[in-house]
Amino acid sequence: MDKKIAMIGVGNMGGAIAMALAKKGYSLILANRSLEKLEKFKSFDQVKITQDNRKACQEADYIFIGVKPNQADKLMNELKDVLQKPLISMVMGKSLKQMEDILHHKKLVRIMPNTPAQVGESMTAAAFSKEVTVEERQDIEEFLGVFGAYKEISEDQFSAFCALCGCMPAFIDLFIEGASDGGVYCGLKRQDTYEFLSQTLKGVALLLDETKKHPGVLKDEVTSPGGSTIKGVQELEKGAFRSLVSQAVITSAKNS
Repeated sequence: MDKKIAMIGVGNMGGAIAMALAKKGYSLILANRSLEKLEKFKSFDQVKITQDNRKACQEADYIFIGVKPNQADKLMNELKDVLQKPLISMVMGKSLKQMEDILHHKKLVRIMPNTPAQVGESMTAAAFSKEVTVEERQDIEEFLGVFGAYKEISEDQFSAFCALCGCMPAFIDLFIEGASDGGVYCGLKRQDTYEFLSQTLKGVALLLDETKKHPGVLKDEVTSPGGSTIKGVQELEKGAFRSLVSQAVITSAKNS
């Protein structure tokens, strides 16, 4: 594709997405207040770096913005008189209508990636304004596919999605940390526990994805009568494990 993509705000998430796109050979213009965060992109011939947000916006066919919510209004006001191409926003909590009111521009997409974008395995939600053309939508969907899977959802589902997929990596990391402690207590090396858990979690996720079985069915396939697994499950249930996970998602959604 010969389209040029601007990324304005190259922090952790913006940087991860930009790197995924750069590695696939896309032509990028990266704009960030600190040039230090752009150093790693200098080896890519098709990547330009700048501190000029307006210039990046004017030169691009598609614009991603990845700034913090408290910086978003200032940035949008800075860009609104030069913005003509589709804008893809990953700004937390900023709706399509709110962006349209500031920008006076209607070709807008709202996305919510998560941290596995850093390894090309994001689960990303997307909402498109109706003014985005079929061709533009196809291009944007291609971009989103570079750093993982994506699904179009309605905007009123974004808070729930953010809790389920945006916050969930932290919940899973907490689970891994606790499971690792248990493995170390039982005699395993710390680094080995991370390797074992990482592969196990990948395998469980793939099994769920490919078989389409209910997770309760997959759990039952591991729990032999009177075996070690069901005894461990009972320990989790003593602490209301499923209820705690569910409530964590609900609480996060309420605060998204």
